Amino acid sequence: MRDKYATGTSEPPIGVIHFAQPVAAARALQRSSHELQKKRFFVNACESWQQPEAYKGSVDFNARIVALNLNGDLIDFYSPMRTNILQLNDECLESICLHLPLRDQIRFSRVCRRFRDIFKHICKCASKTFNMNQLIGMTLWDIREFFEMAGANIEELIGAVPYNYQDRIDFISEFSPRIRRVNLNCNNVESASLLRLLECFHAVTYVKLHNFSLNDSAVLAFKNLPNLRALVLDQICELSGKNLNKLYQLHELSLYGCENLQNDHFIDICKCLFNLRSLDIRHCKMLSSRAYTEMKRYCRQLEQLKISCEKEVNYDCVAQLHALRDLSMHSFGAVRETFFIALAAHKAQQLERLEISARNCLTHERAIYLSKLQQLRSLICPNNDNLIDECLFEFAERLTLLEHLDIRNCRAVTNIGLLVLLRRCTHLKSVNVEQCEGINDDFVFDACDMLKQRIRDCKEQVLLYVAGTGLHESVVKNIYDFEIGRLLRFSFAEATS
Repeated sequence: MRDKYATGTSEPPIGVIHFAQPVAAARALQRSSHELQKKRFFVNACESWQQPEAYKGSVDFNARIVALNLNGDLIDFYSPMRTNILQLNDECLESICLHLPLRDQIRFSRVCRRFRDIFKHICKCASKTFNMNQLIGMTLWDIREFFEMAGANIEELIGAVPYNYQDRIDFISEFSPRIRRVNLNCNNVESASLLRLLECFHAVTYVKLHNFSLNDSAVLAFKNLPNLRALVLDQICELSGKNLNKLYQLHELSLYGCENLQNDHFIDICKCLFNLRSLDIRHCKMLSSRAYTEMKRYCRQLEQLKISCEKEVNYDCVAQLHALRDLSMHSFGAVRETFFIALAAHKAQQLERLEISARNCLTHERAIYLSKLQQLRSLICPNNDNLIDECLFEFAERLTLLEHLDIRNCRAVTNIGLLVLLRRCTHLKSVNVEQCEGINDDFVFDACDMLKQRIRDCKEQVLLYVAGTGLHESVVKNIYDFEIGRLLRFSFAEATS
């Protein structure tokens, strides 16, 4: 018969051999090729679901269990010269199984019903997140058996879809009805195969696809996911934004690095996705000032926004977004002065988190504008050589609710600015001063003296990230022996973003 999965017409037909005994089939598969009448044949297990169903019906646990060794001879596990593994209790067998790689665990489960039940119990206790990269090297039959036994316990898929079986794994959705989150990376998988898999996950609420090849027509498949609330399409250059406006169920949308996103289609997204609360349009280089103006007009419920600053674009109007509480701004160039003025004018009593990733964008004057954001809980402004102690004085004076501050690689900051910040901002939980070379050992002793005076007022421990500063671990570890040690904690490992 012709192989129905063949990609070309030149591939030879295939033959299927049915064996009366599984042992005979196993002997045939011990060699990848055979010769008959001076012709060479390659053999492998048939990728169908009509293989012997060894696990249905009753199993006699006292029956002799046999296997094939490398020579094809039968091995009797009940031989008096061997230890009988079935005499071990379930806890020991479970411990043995846990030390095996996934592929061998599946083989372990095939031995008998008892081993299969042990593997199922392991799957119930395992993490609800499954990494698809573990399927590399497994046969299609192995993959199907795994999801048949463990699929009901999986709630999140991550990793990459197996390239070899991309068009034959629709059964994953059949055996995994509880999957809520899908986070997949590109592995040269065709968009049709991927979407055929995704659109069967009716319970999924979060989908993240990174660097896939998806066109505007493929986006329509997400309409079949009624519970989808968050869609992340990172670095998908083929997308122009068309048809995204039809995904009315979305609350979160990320188009990070979608460089072909068109102005008109983006405006349609803003008009139609009236439930949108989070939006990421960083590195969408074709958006104009008009796109930001229309976003301000239609996105009335938008609370979180991530944008990139382009020189020719006026983005000041984002400060007028009605519900904005979390703003991240990334720029490789200068940030407009008018943007800081607009933030201070419109978001003084609302913005809770601000991230500005633009080198040397902060000055003392701009720090004054930022200090007017009185509800700010988190401020991230790294890589600013112009950020000096006077800027921290402004933050300490007015940002009384500040909990997290990230000023890593701001080399002009010294002990004095950091001490004033600790004294005034009583809600601080973490400060990142990595690579701030002006912070040295004297800060530890000065901070101890300062905190002793108000030790009864301090309820939160402050975590300081000090990798790359002038602080030494030998000096820091001595303070943990005193009461002051419960108020300050130092980390010399780099903070994860």
